[in-house]
Amino acid sequence: NGSGIEKTKVWGFRGGYVHNWTPNWETSVFGSYTKVDYNTNASVAICNARTNAAGGAGNQINGYTCNPDFAIWQVGTRTAWTPVQNLTFSGEFLYTMIDQSNTGSLNVVAANTIGGFKPAGVYDYKDQGIYSGSLRVRRTW
Repeated sequence: NGSGIEKTKVWGFRGGYVHNWTPNWETSVFGSYTKVDYNTNASVAICNARTNAAGGAGNQINGYTCNPDFAIWQVGTRTAWTPVQNLTFSGEFLYTMIDQSNTGSLNVVAANTIGGFKPAGVYDYKDQGIYSGSLRVRRTW
């Protein structure tokens, strides 16, 4: 849009702990937190682009306010079993929370590129909680 680069503050921390129950069993717990804070000029540019892509300010409904700042936090655990050397079975569970700062809804009247070519419809701004997990078998030689 011809403007300069805008400063965005991002900070975070992460940590974890691994406990070896026996030579064959271990469990870990871990977590992280990241905060993204846009300055006023960057927020205005992002909000204007979003409004224009939605088809104008008339499509902001249900108490819509635009604030692109957000935070992501995660907490998880992993347990691994090594029955023989170089063979490990493990399972991991992770909870992720996307804590966004927008409110209300956007009424998108035609397909556009908000969030990657979304079809027309009403999109509510809400925090998102995501549960995920994985099972893994690892064999090394």
